[in-house]
Amino acid sequence: MKVKAMIKQNNLLREQMTPSNRSYFEDMILAMRASSVDAVRAEELLLEAAELLLKGQAKGKHAKQVWREAW
Repeated sequence: MKVKAMIKQNNLLREQMTPSNRSYFEDMILAMRASSVDAVRAEELLLEAAELLLKGQAKGKHAKQVWREAW
């Protein structure tokens, strides 16, 4: 998948997040895109994070809870 397509997918997933989780995820986006991580890998990681966050959100969890449990 190309970077632009992954960005579009990340944006679609972000729209499904609660305002609080979206804000948390947007901070992750800013940090990841500003980092030295390759653009393709960064978007892959963000997609994985968004999917994980949405799964947790479906169970009523906040982003911080999801990350604590994931790592």
